[in-house]
Amino acid sequence: MPGLHKKLSPSGAPRWTVCPGSLTLNSNTNESSNYAREGTAAHALVHRCFLLDVAATDFPGQEVEGFEINQEMAEGVQLYLDVIKSEALKAGEGAEVEIEKFLTSAVNEDFGGTIDCLIVSPECLTIVDFKYGAGVGVEVHGNLQLLSYATIALSLIDQPRKVRLVVVQPRFGHDDGPVRSWEPTTKDLDTFFKLVADIWNMPDEEKHFKAGDHCRWCPHKVNCPELHKLTMEAARAEFAGVEITNGTAVTSMTPETAVEFREKRKAIELYFKAIEQWIQLQLESGVEVPGLKLVHKRSNRSWAVEEDTILRKCRSRKLGKKDIYETKLLSPARLEKLTDKKFVSQFCETRITGTTVVPVSDRREAIVHKTAAEEFSGVEG
Repeated sequence: MPGLHKKLSPSGAPRWTVCPGSLTLNSNTNESSNYAREGTAAHALVHRCFLLDVAATDFPGQEVEGFEINQEMAEGVQLYLDVIKSEALKAGEGAEVEIEKFLTSAVNEDFGGTIDCLIVSPECLTIVDFKYGAGVGVEVHGNLQLLSYATIALSLIDQPRKVRLVVVQPRFGHDDGPVRSWEPTTKDLDTFFKLVADIWNMPDEEKHFKAGDHCRWCPHKVNCPELHKLTMEAARAEFAGVEITNGTAVTSMTPETAVEFREKRKAIELYFKAIEQWIQLQLESGVEVPGLKLVHKRSNRSWAVEEDTILRKCRSRKLGKKDIYETKLLSPARLEKLTDKKFVSQFCETRITGTTVVPVSDRREAIVHKTAAEEFSGVEG
């Protein structure tokens, strides 16, 4: 349902549940990316296959929403369609399946959005969400977007039902696989509904702002007073931490200060990116921005004629196919698409290439550094 967008949209729930202040801001940024358009094409293919009852794997090479469907997208969409059929069977007899279903809460008309797939049976309400993106893993347990869909759908149903939430994310290598599910309890749903109700009943002047990872998807970044304040404070704190010793600037950095700056950095970077996008939108609309202008971007050189023409001309220079073509072994990921994971894994290894810093909530095991005494504690002599 393009063009329909509620203020309390489920897709924005991870943002407005922790930053209610963002609900008071106006958006004047357009952050549609190539990834978003790719996702739109994948969803359009789902819609076409579902209505025509045809396999997505029949579509590689065809164009949908300006994107040429490749094998990866076709397989991802087919997985999602297969999950829908499987979940409809699990839901029990009399299950009704709808895709791209726009719903508005019976409790608050500002609370609504489009559900990828809604399956309703006398016993169960199932929501299947299709995430085609490969950059960020989507957790199903505690997923605020899916809890929003469930809350909205339940408000429109007379009889209570068991709720089942499913995420299908075919391109992200999640530890739990591409299909993940969760069945929230009545307490989970009631707690979430209270959170949402508290926010929509809150006067605008009491809605606070909070910066964090959720700022990444916020359409209001360029107008956000919290991000502006955070940027100014970080700049002042950075200079306040500089001491001059014998004519040399020395920073009084501590682990605690470093962590504080690290947490702020992500939000500030998002703020500057939003400002850049806003400036570009102004220039593209014909608005003058002092000291800046719009220019064309240039790609790297690419061939402008057919390969046969280049080969023929190269042969006149005594250069054959072996001279101007190169071949290399496919990557493990690409070979896996032609065979299977078990076959490819016997030839692979995952090397440690260094270290990286992550939050303590990350699933990976922390590196423990031993002291010299600990390293040699078992050595005699």
